Amino acid sequence: MSAAVSDYSTVYQKSWKVPEPYPAFIPGLCQLAAEQGWLRLGIARLDGRPIAAQLWLVASGKAMIVKLAYDGEYAHTSVGTVLTAHLMRHVIDVDKVSEVDYLMGDDPYKRDWMSHRRERYGLIAFNPRFVAGIAGLVRHRLGILKKELFR
Repeated sequence: MSAAVSDYSTVYQKSWKVPEPYPAFIPGLCQLAAEQGWLRLGIARLDGRPIAAQLWLVASGKAMIVKLAYDGEYAHTSVGTVLTAHLMRHVIDVDKVSEVDYLMGDDPYKRDWMSHRRERYGLIAFNPRFVAGIAGLVRHRLGILKKELFR
């Protein structure tokens, strides 16, 4: 498994994706998921070189697509689409899942694969009677402002 996780990291570094803020998270998640039997780590190769990678988790009849990336040099080949097709086939035919979920985000490519879209809502609350509550509120508002300014 460590070779596949290394290949995943290689592809991710060559992709358009922002580097992971916690580099040990994905390897740790893969280790835990493998131990539980949940891990589906797809790697597409060309001449032995990894050019696309996808991290899926399968549990309780559901496949969750957690992370995906491809080497930008091969964007014109649709290697990510090909890898998704292989993993879809595997989780449906072998794992017998009843649901595949891209989890979060409205990326246009997700519409090509999914029949439904669900809204997710969250609630953030801060207690202004405590310093930690005020600090959390300020941090949250600054994050929103930063996103607005750097759009």
